[in-house]
Amino acid sequence: MKKFAALSITAIVIIVGFFAVDIISQVPKDLKWAFNQSIDLEKEGKFKEAIAVLDEFYAQNKTNYLLNLRLGYLHFQDTAFTKSISFYEAAVKLSPASVEARLGLRLPYVKNNQWAKVEELYNQILKLDPNNKEANLRLGQMYYYNGLEKFKESFNKAKPLWEKSKVYLEKVLNPYPSDYEANLAYGYTMYALGYNDKARASFNNVLMISKGDTLAIQGLGLIK
Repeated sequence: MKKFAALSITAIVIIVGFFAVDIISQVPKDLKWAFNQSIDLEKEGKFKEAIAVLDEFYAQNKTNYLLNLRLGYLHFQDTAFTKSISFYEAAVKLSPASVEARLGLRLPYVKNNQWAKVEELYNQILKLDPNNKEANLRLGQMYYYNGLEKFKESFNKAKPLWEKSKVYLEKVLNPYPSDYEANLAYGYTMYALGYNDKARASFNNVLMISKGDTLAIQGLGLIK
């Protein structure tokens, strides 16, 4: 009897195993499967393979927003910036109100140093989402650095850019008073505009968040 029971259990295990293998072999290789495979390959750092598994399904799914968004991201990770732009732009066309697609699209433009296009995308994002933290922060930083360039000519040419920087950075600091990057950029912007008390307060905020921060210490050193 024990022998029979043992044989029965063995037989059940074999049968279950057989059906499990059969079920796995019958998993449909559709777009969901391709996405899952692509994500697994990305985790291994295999970006080209992660792209290839999706490429097989692209012709039949050109109008799929998520597919274009992911291919834009993967090509960016693979440093194929022109292809990345193409897929991200397709995603924007497919979902005109998408903020995430524009945030993705700005990345290859940043790598290509196409700052006018980056600024354009941030402005598009703010039309869709006026309080977007990333767009306000980056525009604030960009206008501060653009002001530095104009300051080589004169303060009067730099001042309007720093005033813009101030507006964008305050849109970040009002809801996120502890943000490191915003406090640091705001400190330098306020110093540039002559608001030393505000500059000092922001640099001290940075030092509370980031012990011994060299950029904040340098900023405090500028204030007399």
